[in-house]
Amino acid sequence: MALVAEDGREVYFELNDNYTISVCSEFVVEWVLPQLTGDRDSISTESARNRLLGFPAKFDIVDIMSDAPDWDGSFSALWLTTKANGPIMSRIGRPT
Repeated sequence: MALVAEDGREVYFELNDNYTISVCSEFVVEWVLPQLTGDRDSISTESARNRLLGFPAKFDIVDIMSDAPDWDGSFSALWLTTKANGPIMSRIGRPT
C-alpha cells in the first residue's frame, strides 16, 4: 500500500503476514507478487496499521483518492480512525 501527499510525503509498505498465494488471483500471482520487494518495506499487519495511523495524523484532513474506492474505502476504514479533534478522512473517491 502506498499513500502519497500532494507535497510529496509518502508511506509505502508490503504486508508479509496476511495472505497466502493459494488465495491470490491469477492476476495477482502473475503481475503483483513479482513487483513486491520483500525488503525493509515488508512488514507485519500491526506495523502497517501503526504507519497508516501515523501518516494521516500529520495532516489536518485527508482525502483518499483511489481507482477502486469500493474496495479501498472499506479497507481503509478498518485501519484509519479519528483523531481527538475530528475525522482524518473527509471522503474517499475517484481521482478526477
